[in-house]
Amino acid sequence: MNEKELKKMSRSELLEILIAQAEENKELKIRLQRAEKLLGERKIALENAGSIAEAALKLNGVFEAAEEAAKQYLENVRFLNDRAESIYKSEEEDARRQADSIIAEALEYQKLIYEQTARDEKRARSSKRGKGLRAARTPSRKITQEHDGDE
Repeated sequence: MNEKELKKMSRSELLEILIAQAEENKELKIRLQRAEKLLGERKIALENAGSIAEAALKLNGVFEAAEEAAKQYLENVRFLNDRAESIYKSEEEDARRQADSIIAEALEYQKLIYEQTARDEKRARSSKRGKGLRAARTPSRKITQEHDGDE
């Protein structure tokens, strides 16, 4: 509406237009509030989505770091296990060599004891025989010596 038309209208018509404009203005304000509310909710949703996405990325980073830490831990456990196994094998080989050496020494010592025992038994047998013969000869010598001393 232009200015000429408004001047031709009566006060009641102008009031009706004014009331209609006020109601329309009120309705538009309500619509604006709803639209602003929806827009705010969308912003919150977008912010939350952004926050959720950021949180997901951060969690993803945390999970990646945890996975990397677990991987390093397993590598360290494997390394230590391999090292312990290597030490164990080395010590086992040393222990076997020492055991073999001790057994060889014990067998050698056993052999020497058997040989010494055999020599001792042989001497004992020969000395028993000799003592028996000497014992039989000894009194005759004594007797002979006694007799020789009397003369």
